[in-house]
Amino acid sequence: MRQRCPLPLSRLALAVVACGYLDAARAQVPLPDHPTTPISSEGPPLSLAEAEALALRNQPSLRQSEAVVDVDRARVEQARAPYFPQLAGTIQYQITTGNFVPRPGAVLTNAAPPPATSNQTYDFYTAGLVASQLISDFGQTTGRWRAARATTDAARATADNDRANVLGEVRRAYFQLRALQDLAKVDAEALANQERHLQQVEGYVKAGLRPGIDQATAETDVENARVQLIKAESDCLAARALLAQALGAQGDQAYELTDSDFPPVAGEDSAPAVLLEAALRARPDLRALERQRLAQESVVSAALGAYGPSLFANASVTDAGREIDALVPNWSVGATLVWPLSQGGLATGQLHEAQASLRGLAAQEETLRLSVWVQVDQAALAVRAARSSRTAAEKAAVSARNQLQLAEARYATGLGSALELSDAQLALTQAEAQAVGTRYALAQSRAQLSTALGRP
Repeated sequence: MRQRCPLPLSRLALAVVACGYLDAARAQVPLPDHPTTPISSEGPPLSLAEAEALALRNQPSLRQSEAVVDVDRARVEQARAPYFPQLAGTIQYQITTGNFVPRPGAVLTNAAPPPATSNQTYDFYTAGLVASQLISDFGQTTGRWRAARATTDAARATADNDRANVLGEVRRAYFQLRALQDLAKVDAEALANQERHLQQVEGYVKAGLRPGIDQATAETDVENARVQLIKAESDCLAARALLAQALGAQGDQAYELTDSDFPPVAGEDSAPAVLLEAALRARPDLRALERQRLAQESVVSAALGAYGPSLFANASVTDAGREIDALVPNWSVGATLVWPLSQGGLATGQLHEAQASLRGLAAQEETLRLSVWVQVDQAALAVRAARSSRTAAEKAAVSARNQLQLAEARYATGLGSALELSDAQLALTQAEAQAVGTRYALAQSRAQLSTALGRP
């Protein structure tokens, strides 16, 4: 028969027993089906610079942008072609009848009747060269050529903007996944702590030192922490897919992301007006719209040229005859003036269309300038706020760790409750998650500011 202890345990003895249970719990190996290291962090190391290089090399949207640039370069060649001589060669063979056809009003000599018709056929050969050279078309060709060149410059600026957008998306996805991986580690550590607390509480309950409600509370905390870890790992998998998409890669490649910070942006503490001026000078999307506006101005100029004449010089050389070895040569030179006096309002409609498009581009450019102002201002404010928040969050995490240590000690000596211990663990998890969030919020804000300023 087991004898009961005649005297209650002193607080000192209780502390010794509690510390023994705590040390034993901390010596336990984590459960194999719930690892403390998230599965999403496994894989080869990948720095931010390496991620950016992968995206620039693999992203198909950038190849599409470069193809658009090549298309516009080819259109420059097409628009320039009328400046050069145009030469065409012809060779023609016919089987034809030779019946005479009098023209109306023609007078036959000697009052001879027209020859009778016949179905007899003859071979007839013609070979010739025709050359023409544009002398002036009232600025139409010049306007189209300048428009094509400006359009090419706009396509080049658009490709640069696409490149900046790809880099911005890579940075966003990189730090998003990096933050989620660190948050998953926080949740894994929280689960490990809750499991140690549960083992500690189970020992107390078996020893009759704590009520059963403490064990139920600890078991609930363990399962809640487990659910949070599962969700964190699921979020990591989703973010990993987004990073792969930003990198232009396919498959389910995992990476161990090595960078946790984005370097400070030069001038990030400058006045908003200074940052805006820098952005207006460097933004490739603004440069693209400016080049499009210049191209449209040239289109308007070309449309005005449709009201004037076009002058061509031309020359031709021909050989013709019934026998291939007895062709008769002829040549001619001349000039042609073409002036469309009336086209049913076609030229006027084309001019009005070009002018309206020009006004639309000017308004679009002004709208983008306003948008740039908002983007730069918000990004700069986000950087300042994230820096302050990061310092405060790191201090809060240190305080929360101290709070948990005190709560564990109080619980071990019987002075604290299971609810106090649970609250302290929750406060630490939230504080560490907040520290992770502010750290990567600063990195993402700086990356966003760099993009808003038009910097690579």
